[in-house]
Amino acid sequence: MDIWDWEREKLLALSVDLAYRVGLHRTLNLPLVNFCNYVDALADRYIASNMYHNFTHATDVLLVVCHLLLECGASARMTEWEVVACFLAAHAHDVGHPGTNNSYQVAAKTPLGEKYGAQATLEAYSADLGQELLEQHQILSNISLPDRSTVISIFRSSILGTDMAQHRATSTALKHLPNDYYTQNYPTKRPGRTQLVTNGDSTHALSLPALLLHAADISGPSRQTVSIWLTRSLAVTREFVYQGDCERANHIPVTEAFDRLILQSEGLDGFKRRENEFTRGLVLPYFRDVERVWSGIKPLRLAIEENLRGWETLDRKFVSKMWGTIFV
Repeated sequence: MDIWDWEREKLLALSVDLAYRVGLHRTLNLPLVNFCNYVDALADRYIASNMYHNFTHATDVLLVVCHLLLECGASARMTEWEVVACFLAAHAHDVGHPGTNNSYQVAAKTPLGEKYGAQATLEAYSADLGQELLEQHQILSNISLPDRSTVISIFRSSILGTDMAQHRATSTALKHLPNDYYTQNYPTKRPGRTQLVTNGDSTHALSLPALLLHAADISGPSRQTVSIWLTRSLAVTREFVYQGDCERANHIPVTEAFDRLILQSEGLDGFKRRENEFTRGLVLPYFRDVERVWSGIKPLRLAIEENLRGWETLDRKFVSKMWGTIFV
């Protein structure tokens, strides 16, 4: 068994454990063999060679979602179908991701870009592929058709809500909700709560599952220590550099933040600056916006603020060595 096979087995075992903790088997009346076969097939459809958007990332996001559901109290604010959909969407939210972003799919005229167009290109593909796997492995076969339709609707809208192109509009929509909205006006067992708010020509899912999945997807800065955040940031940067190389090879204008020549010239200080700007400008404000309407996310917001103060505690020689591996 090679190292990836060993890592994969651990991720599959964790996925099953998390499913049981959330109660997926009870809610869906789901045989263990069906779920194990589904997770195995899901892992197969993630691209293992991706530096970041791989099955490890999917399981990492799933773990954060389950923490929000079980430890932070989100499950008490959702129906059982929202909990199920949130879990399944977290696991499948990047399935099939090719390691290059939506803009690249369109600019390079890839099959995915041609099929899905410019809006939520890869998110729509992952929603389609994830739904196909759910159906193939009969994950929802033992619940009623109306309940199945509800789960699929929330599953899809939550995955589409991870599109970073919609991030600012979603944050803007959140600002129009009353304080503590998801506690006071979003009680358990209330039907039909997957809300869609239209802002211009874009539609944003404001269901609690969609909001929390997006939070989990960008939650790298909330990890237990800044060094754990660092490992995720380096993996993202490696994938960015890969895309920049693909853009250059295909004679597409190279995205400035993905250009290895620019990143190498900026060095470690530029990397730190970019990470802090992204976290202070996008991640932390989003967590604050969510916290205002659902206070359960507060521990993750506090962790982000603590980690932003922790960069100076890192061993610069160690970080420099890791940084250099990006360009090999």
